[in-house]
Amino acid sequence: MAGRIKQSIEELPLAERQEGRPPARNNFVAEALAEAWYEQYLAEGNDVLEHSIPEAGPYRASMAGSRCDRALYYRLNKTEPSNPPSIADAWRMGLGSMIHASLQEILAGLFPDAVAEAVTDLRKIGIPGSGHADLAFTYKAKRTLVEVKTVGGFQFKLKATRFKGPPQGPRYGDVLQAALQAEAHDCEQIVIVYLAMENVSADMADYSDSEAGRFAAEWHYTLEQLQPMVLAEKERIARLIENLESETLPPRELHDPTEYPEGAVVVDPYGQATRGTYHVKDGEQLSDTGTTWMCGYCWHRDLCTKDGE
Repeated sequence: MAGRIKQSIEELPLAERQEGRPPARNNFVAEALAEAWYEQYLAEGNDVLEHSIPEAGPYRASMAGSRCDRALYYRLNKTEPSNPPSIADAWRMGLGSMIHASLQEILAGLFPDAVAEAVTDLRKIGIPGSGHADLAFTYKAKRTLVEVKTVGGFQFKLKATRFKGPPQGPRYGDVLQAALQAEAHDCEQIVIVYLAMENVSADMADYSDSEAGRFAAEWHYTLEQLQPMVLAEKERIARLIENLESETLPPRELHDPTEYPEGAVVVDPYGQATRGTYHVKDGEQLSDTGTTWMCGYCWHRDLCTKDGE
């Protein structure tokens, strides 16, 4: 036995875990499945977002997520994307749509007077456009509007837990989308619901007394609280509609006070590969600079670069 212990182990094969188990490059089954799903996704028109009231105007409530003036202008103008979503982008958006579709009937039955996918006429509040509100109902004598969003596990941790510091709360555009529709539906209370595509640990979900808190979180607002952002957005939309009518391309100004300083304008959509570079100026003097993830997800990134500042 002792002699065997002293034998060299240099010629023994390495443990498989040291080399890992990378997936096969010839992923013929997974790729065939993905391509077949994508064909069906396109055939069903899931890549086309229709207006709930086409004659109301070019704005759609979901455009509240476009926090760059140039990006919103392209969308209002129905400009052909120079960087259309890929199959991977479609899968990400499709997962959220599949979850959302499966919840519509459930949402409608949650409360006695609940209306799911309530058609929103934004002309009532001075915006030429329309939308769909996920849920509108009466709760404790208060008209309430609910916006439901599906998010990835990492984003859910950032927004709802103390994963990397204090919880960030919902995206500015998500709150704004709900607030605009709440005003149009005469709702005084707003609820933003985030549903995660993966669970967080029970310890991380310390904000909830329910097991559902590991994948579901919500935030409550009143329309009165959100009036300043609603008024600012109405002015922004009106200005961009004027740009649209005069065919004047706006600068790439960013409007999200939770992420960017006031006056931030993108100067290079390809500043840092997946991120664009923005500047903030005080007169002619550069006072701040940074990057934005928005450019990396923009459907018009190449066109925007070509069009210039």
